[in-house]
Amino acid sequence: MKIEGDPRVDAYEGMHVDAPNSDVTLTNVTTGQKIVGRFAYHNELRRPELIFCFCLSMAYDAGLRKFGGACIEITDEKALHDRIAGALVRRSRLTRLDRPLLRADRITYYRTDAAVAEGVDIKNPTHLPFLKRYTYAAEQEYRYVFARRGGYELNQVIVNRLHQRNADIAKLKADEITLRIGSIRDIAEARAV
Repeated sequence: MKIEGDPRVDAYEGMHVDAPNSDVTLTNVTTGQKIVGRFAYHNELRRPELIFCFCLSMAYDAGLRKFGGACIEITDEKALHDRIAGALVRRSRLTRLDRPLLRADRITYYRTDAAVAEGVDIKNPTHLPFLKRYTYAAEQEYRYVFARRGGYELNQVIVNRLHQRNADIAKLKADEITLRIGSIRDIAEARAV
């Protein structure tokens, strides 16, 4: 999140935001006190800096130009998956990683004022890296995700309209892990966008 620049920046990466288009009533079950206002519910990763993503797009159209003038088409997704998984097995000898080592799936795009797609558990932290707000749906993203140990921990937050997610992201320490998967010339082709 932090190291991405325009046009890829998404301050709500790795979370699900439920923000109804109406006032919400919060009730303290101990005292009975009620608070009414515009609140949102965030299910987010407690330590997103421990999550690593490799992103692909299943779209092949002019919309990809915002990422550059060329792309690499993967012609054998299973082979790419196997190579990334193999690199993670080798890497896990040096870096403590969560199990399973690799998760891969399409991104589910959601609207903050509507129910999420059936089968998606917004309280399961392993689902959160595969959720993005609907404004990014044209990207048709597919992700490979892995995490350092402790990366898949849920943090639930209720926020008001004054909450600034970007300020929180600025405090995170950017990290990286290099995976060597070898040449992909046999499973990929260069394409102009």
